[in-house]
This record gives sequence, C-alpha cells and structure tokens, in this order.
Amino acid sequence: MGTLSMPIDEAAETPKCSPGTSNTVSPFDISPVPNIKKRTTARGRKATRSSLITGSPYKDQLTESLEKSAPKKTSLSVPRVRDRPGGRGGKTKGLQKKRKID
Repeated sequence: MGTLSMPIDEAAETPKCSPGTSNTVSPFDISPVPNIKKRTTARGRKATRSSLITGSPYKDQLTESLEKSAPKKTSLSVPRVRDRPGGRGGKTKGLQKKRKID
C-alpha cells in the first residue's frame, strides 16, 4: 500500500498570532460563559416605597384606590321557597282582574 503525500505548507502549520500575544487558550475561549437573562417577575404589581400606613394622607389615598379597584358588590338574590321549582307556592298566571258579578 502506498501512502498519500500531500504538499506541506509551512504557513498553514504556524499559528496566525501577532508577535505580542501568547499562545495560551483560556477556558472562556473554548466554552464562553452563557449570558443569563434577568428574571422577570409575573407578580403584576408595582414596587412602592415604604410609608406610614396610619398616616392620614396615605390612608386616604389607599382607601380611594381600594374603592376604585374593588369590584362592585351585586346583591345575589336567592330564590325563595315560593319561587323555587317544586316549592310550596302556587303558580300564578300573572295579574288577573277580578270580575264583578252583578
């Protein structure tokens, strides 16, 4: 079997570095440090400064903001026994006029 001989370039064998740099390879050159993204919070509220809760200006502002953000309370009507299906009350057909018998 014959061996393949390739022409050897001397320029390909010598490293292409400037004369002032060293030939050391750092771990960061091989595997760079990954860029870690800053965590984003999903809390959905703004950061506020600490303040005196019992102070009247803050307390007034807090009560106003709570009133605005609180959902309106709607009265939920619970059907009475008469209005429930199968309840004790009799069914009515609406308002009926009484007939006058002469």
